[in-house]
Amino acid sequence: MFHKARSNLVIDIAPLWEEQFTGISNVVCEVASRALSVREDDFHYQFSAFQHIVDPTVIESCVEERHGRKLREAFAANAVKPVGQCPSVDPAKDLALFLHVKPAFRRFRKEAHLYYDLSYLSVPETHADDTIRFHLNELAAQIETADQFFTISKSTALDLQWFFDVPEKKIQVTYLGHNTDLALANEFISRSFDRTAEPYILCLGTIEPRKNVSLLLAWLQQNPGVLDACRFVFCGRDGWGTSFFDQVRHHELEWAIQSGRIVHFGFVSQKQKAALLSAAQALVYPSLFEGFGLPVLEAMAQSVPVLASCSTSIPEVMGEDGIYFDPHSIASFTQAFSQFTQERRNGTLAARVARLRDRSDTFTYDNMFKEMMDTMRTL
Repeated sequence: MFHKARSNLVIDIAPLWEEQFTGISNVVCEVASRALSVREDDFHYQFSAFQHIVDPTVIESCVEERHGRKLREAFAANAVKPVGQCPSVDPAKDLALFLHVKPAFRRFRKEAHLYYDLSYLSVPETHADDTIRFHLNELAAQIETADQFFTISKSTALDLQWFFDVPEKKIQVTYLGHNTDLALANEFISRSFDRTAEPYILCLGTIEPRKNVSLLLAWLQQNPGVLDACRFVFCGRDGWGTSFFDQVRHHELEWAIQSGRIVHFGFVSQKQKAALLSAAQALVYPSLFEGFGLPVLEAMAQSVPVLASCSTSIPEVMGEDGIYFDPHSIASFTQAFSQFTQERRNGTLAARVARLRDRSDTFTYDNMFKEMMDTMRTL
């Protein structure tokens, strides 16, 4: 019996270099995890970073630890090989999948590229200048040399068509999944069942203009009485722009920090996030622009009510059962919060949350990986 020779698929996993996996690095981690776990496939998976081939055992460690330490150590020890000097890779014959910025163009026979969002073009005011320069550097060449595009939402797909006239037939939307540890969340709830926990509203996201926490702080400034009923917990490291505590001072809410009515954590791990979500009264997500909106999906999966901005890709995630607001309008958020409290009081919120929980099951990383690989086989 003759077996078809497997093709090489080189997956660029450079974002796994990061010390803390958030956003893009989390997505890359999930894709790499599935490539590592495949036993029978048309592809022989190889991994690259910064135009060097990396041993799969290094990637396994990064995935297991959710940390880039092993990848950094491999480069420091020169335990990686340049793509052109690796005998197991033949760029002229092999395929490549880039999960972030491409470091070189037309090195492989066919190249596919995953795009998360084009917010640096759509809303440049929400990005630091160096971030914009990083993404715009050779962007036209990146677009022109891609044989296949993947996007994590229809919103991003439309932006690719609008800004670069990319043919629709070359774009495939592959929605993200979530890696919420539901067992851990349920364990946290069971252990806390006999304790009196003070209610809190959770807000997740890096502290930067795009995540728009200033809207929520401005609303709390106008409605300080809300803090008597529940705390507001913000999770996310300071990114760029005005720090969280400077924004608190600007909105004259230092008293709320000092009294513990507003709490700010920096970076939280996936497990910590699952635990915090499990006990939250609701998630508030006021983002101005999203490529997908992963925290929204994570909350849905844990049956946590979500109040989110009606912008870009978020309605693709929540669908018709979302409680939405205009991220530029305090009055709109007031209406959304009133709807949330009224539905909670009259008992209709539970049915909405249940529908969103069911909807979350349709978004999986297994589906995303399968759809991407099915398309790669056609190139």
